[in-house]
Amino acid sequence: MNMGILEIPKSLLIQNSESPLLSLVNFVYPEFILNMMSLRFFDDGAILCPKIEFVVHVNDFILSFISGEEITYLCLDTPYQSDED
Repeated sequence: MNMGILEIPKSLLIQNSESPLLSLVNFVYPEFILNMMSLRFFDDGAILCPKIEFVVHVNDFILSFISGEEITYLCLDTPYQSDED
């Protein structure tokens, strides 16, 4: 097997910082606070995580910037069966 070296452009690297997660959010979603209410703002970026624990941490971090009451929406994978109209 031939091993190669992959060089990542410096423009894609997050340099040392006091808050690497904040740097990541700012890299993927520039000026997050100013733009987060724009309808199409989240269409052009995504933060991918290898494990669900990291997803929860990143989501909690991003949600900490958003003020207001938290609302949880429930969903079902199958239609709900009910005798009521």
